[in-house]
This record gives sequence, structure tokens and C-alpha cells, in this order.
Amino acid sequence: MNNRFLFRGQRSDNGAWVQGHYFPAKWEEGYEQHFIQTSEVALHDHDILETRAFEIDPATLGQCTGLRDKNGKLVFEGDIVRYSGKYDYIVRYGVYNRNPANCAAAPEIGWYFEGIGVMKGCIPCEIYTYDGYAMRYPPHVMANTEISVDKLIVEVIGNIHDNPELLEVQ
Repeated sequence: MNNRFLFRGQRSDNGAWVQGHYFPAKWEEGYEQHFIQTSEVALHDHDILETRAFEIDPATLGQCTGLRDKNGKLVFEGDIVRYSGKYDYIVRYGVYNRNPANCAAAPEIGWYFEGIGVMKGCIPCEIYTYDGYAMRYPPHVMANTEISVDKLIVEVIGNIHDNPELLEVQ
């Protein structure tokens, strides 16, 4: 499965995280359900294999960026990442403005980091990649500094659903 097309969400029945393919179901009565179909298989009496689908809380749904953090962990929408050991960001997808408030708007759409903590209110920044890793800056920006490329790679430290305390300004 291509990681870029993975989704994750918390199961409605027990709160456990599942990842796989996302699909919503809308019923005639206006009722909606949201599911993640996993690659788990169930073996039946006659050796029939099937994938499993779990209903999820849609508020916890997040798509995979297709990138990994410095520890090899997949980075998902809604993850909280740390850059350079001290700056925290939320991974988001959508429209964001690359320019400061006093400059002309430069709207972009895509994956970006939204600052939290000491970075709250800073300009959202796009996510850069290096050999499949998520980075705060592109490697060439730091080419003439003492900062090594591995210090530019972010680390997942939690997510907005399980770790709301990480969203608080310190």
C-alpha cells in the first residue's frame, strides 16, 4: 500500500487507532458513518480471507503525508512534530498563506506546519522532504551552516487528539 494514501482514525467502539483506507457511508435517512478498512485479515471456516473495516470518530481522521520522521515513523495530519529539539508544529493540510501579515497574500495549498507553543502565530511553512523524511527547511537552505541535515528532520512527539497538553503555550 502506498503510504501517501493511508488514513488513520480512532475506533468508535474502543478508541484504538487504526490505519488503512478511509471510506464514508451515507445512508438514506441522512445518517453518516466513517470507516477505516485495514489490511488485517479474518480467517473464516472455509479459508476465506477478508479485510476488516472499523467505524471511526470522523473528528480523529487524518491522512498520511507519505513521509517519515527522523525515527522512521509515518507522519500523519494532526501529528505534533518537533524540529531541532525545541520548536513544535501541527501537521496540517489545506490552504495557508506563506507571507507575513504585512505582505501581499501568497496562498498555497498542501501539507504545512502550523506553529504551536513558542512558534504560535508564526508564518505557516510548507513541509519539505529529503529522502522520504519530513523537514522544516529544505536541505539547501542550511548548506552553508553548521546545522546538519538530520537536525532539520522533524520528530513526531504526539498528536492533537491524544496529547492536547502539547498544544498549550508554555
